[in-house]
Amino acid sequence: SSGGIGAGGSSGGERTILELIMIGLGSILLPCLAVIFASALQIFAPSMRLGLENRLGQERNERPDYAGYAVFTAVMALGGGSGILIAGYPLIYLLVSFLILTATVIGGAGAAVAIAAVAALMSHVGSWNPTLSAEIFVTAGLLAGVAGRKNKEWSALGFCLGIILSYPLINEAALWRVALVVMLPATVLFLLVPAQWFSYIRHLLSGSGRGNDRQECSPGKIRDLASDRLRELAGIFEKLAHTFEEVSPAQDENAGQDVYQWLEKAIASCCANCQSYKHCWTELFYQTYREFLDLITLAEMKGGVTTADLPGKLAQSCIQSYQLVTSINYLSEVGQIDRYWRNRLNDSKELVSYQLKGVSGIMAGLAGQLKVEVQNNEDLQLMIYEALSRVKLHPVEVSVTGNPSRQMEIAIEKRGCGGYGECQRVVAPFLANLIGQGVSVWNRDCPPQGRLHCTSTYCLRRAYTVTWAARQTPKEGSLFCGDTFRSFVLKDGRHILLLSDGVGTGPRAALESQTTVSILEQLLSSGIDRDFALQMVNSVLLLRHPPEETFSTVDMVAIDLFSCEADFLKIGAAPSYIKRGREVTALRSNSLPAGILEHIEIDATTRALQEGDLLVMITDGIIDSLELPDTGDHAFDWVASILANMDVLGVQSLADYLLEHAIQNAGGKSVDDLTVLVAQIVRAED
Repeated sequence: SSGGIGAGGSSGGERTILELIMIGLGSILLPCLAVIFASALQIFAPSMRLGLENRLGQERNERPDYAGYAVFTAVMALGGGSGILIAGYPLIYLLVSFLILTATVIGGAGAAVAIAAVAALMSHVGSWNPTLSAEIFVTAGLLAGVAGRKNKEWSALGFCLGIILSYPLINEAALWRVALVVMLPATVLFLLVPAQWFSYIRHLLSGSGRGNDRQECSPGKIRDLASDRLRELAGIFEKLAHTFEEVSPAQDENAGQDVYQWLEKAIASCCANCQSYKHCWTELFYQTYREFLDLITLAEMKGGVTTADLPGKLAQSCIQSYQLVTSINYLSEVGQIDRYWRNRLNDSKELVSYQLKGVSGIMAGLAGQLKVEVQNNEDLQLMIYEALSRVKLHPVEVSVTGNPSRQMEIAIEKRGCGGYGECQRVVAPFLANLIGQGVSVWNRDCPPQGRLHCTSTYCLRRAYTVTWAARQTPKEGSLFCGDTFRSFVLKDGRHILLLSDGVGTGPRAALESQTTVSILEQLLSSGIDRDFALQMVNSVLLLRHPPEETFSTVDMVAIDLFSCEADFLKIGAAPSYIKRGREVTALRSNSLPAGILEHIEIDATTRALQEGDLLVMITDGIIDSLELPDTGDHAFDWVASILANMDVLGVQSLADYLLEHAIQNAGGKSVDDLTVLVAQIVRAED
């Protein structure tokens, strides 16, 4: 009796200890499950993610695994409903089948098989049929994932094929009939769900582990890698340039070697078989040697010698004077030709070395420009995505970069509108109301029916705009104008006016100015800093031709359409003018044109403009059209004088008037390429 009682007491003590252990494990497990379930719920409230990440003490590049939390929570929830029946069939199979099919579209074969495996494992814990779950879920999930990622029809076909192929693995026909009756409706339900829903779920799960992969290949890291690669290439070109410098021989050493070679050849051709050889080159060696050198030097200076030019003893006693003079002249002519081509080769090596250095400098500069960081506003991205989804605009992806105060850029990919222009008619006003600032469409691609998505880019609406006009004419008798102008707007809200004068006239000058303007436009449009862009243009012009052949001026105005401030940058350019009512301000430059010096001097001035201000940009042909006969000085102020005393009716009329006046100044003909560009600041319409 006592032994029985003792045994019973021991068993009760063991149960008490086990219960305590389970309670302890439960107290540890419950907070973990709370975090997992809370993280899964954040998927449906993305704006709350940041708070959760901060509570977990995690950085942006170490976000919680939202997708993993969601899958775990979903399977746990489904496991709790394993006993629910509809018309006598388990609802759990329909729900798990739908979850597997959804995973194929969102995450591919890997995600589908993972969920199928977890569901099969849960079937052993719950009241499911383990054999039915394991065989069908894994087989159907694998084939659905392999059949087609992001393609609903192929995924559904693969899933159905997996159910059919699993028939030999199931012993009981009744179980296979249950699978067929329950899982096929899940496939039909999957096909009926709109594709935009899956895109939305994929976007909500973007904070998962895949987000870390994107972080690893983020634009910042890609820029760093590209920058490092460019620096390496710059170093390679620099070493190649030094190699060409090292192999270039010194011209002075070559010249000395030429003289001694001529001397040996002259002796061999004229003196070797002469009967006076012993007398001249043994008894009178030093005198003969010196007189030969003097004769060769004289032939080099004069381009040739005659018998009258023979010095001292050679003139008196040389019995082969004619043959000697002929030989010296021949060697001099051959030497000049040889030296000419040798110098050309050396010049080519120096030019290649110089060009390699220039390419190295351009690459190094580009590497530095790539270091500029791009701000990415993820919170605003989520807000815009959710707002567009609520109003059924079906966004696929939203990207927000830049400074929200003035340089913000919003890129949106959404369901196609069939060319209706929904981005201009609906999305732009909606964004303006959402962020509280005016928004304009920068560019858009609204494809016709048959294509899935529209893409569009939006920027903040500017407070001002610029109207402009230009007039130009080539020099009389020429078909090509050597001046080139351009006007364009950058994404950061600056309106750029460019005017370049290729020095000289004709096609060559036109090519230089067109090259200058085209490169500047491309660099500035890609976000390159203006000073670096100007320096790069200078480097390109230096590499194209020797500096003394051709070059071009640069006259650039960058107008901030938000603040109405303008930066005037001039490189060897003619004056520009600001007209405000009757007040005229002239802006001049004293720098040399681009393409002459390795480092250019940029004359930069910043002026605050007002609505209605006029900007006048001209080339030197306009200024030089009027010459004062008394002093010979050019009247630089005649343009300013006209501007101060006239009322302007429009930018085009002013450009026409100034050019016609310049032609009249020159006697009714254009003595140079003439170009006038006029711009006016205008308040942007709401």
